[in-house]
Amino acid sequence: MNAKTAVIERATHIPGVRVLLRESADRVCATYDPQQINALDARLLLNIFVDYTEGQQADGLRELGRNADPTSRELYTVLLEEIDRSGDASGVVQRALDLMGQAIRDRSRR
Repeated sequence: MNAKTAVIERATHIPGVRVLLRESADRVCATYDPQQINALDARLLLNIFVDYTEGQQADGLRELGRNADPTSRELYTVLLEEIDRSGDASGVVQRALDLMGQAIRDRSRR
C-alpha cells in the first residue's frame, strides 16, 4: 500500500475534537486543534489510521519524535508546529540546522 499525500493544518475545533480527517484515494487532509493536541501527537495519532507522507523533512521529524526523550520530543514538536505555521518544511529545517551549526561554532570558540 502506498502512502497517501497529506496536508495537515492547524484549526480550532470544538472541545474534545482534537483531529479531523478527510481521506480520498490518494490524499489525506487533516486539521488539529493546537489547544488540545500538539503537532507531533496529532501526526502520530493520524498515522495510526492512515499511512501518509508530508515529504521527507516533516516525515523525518515525525519519526524522530516518535520514540524520542522528552526534551528531544519537544524540539521535534516545535519544528513541526513551525512547519504548520509557515508552510515551508525545507526552510524550517534549514533554519534549524543553521542555528545548530552556529551554536556548535560558538561553543568551539570558548
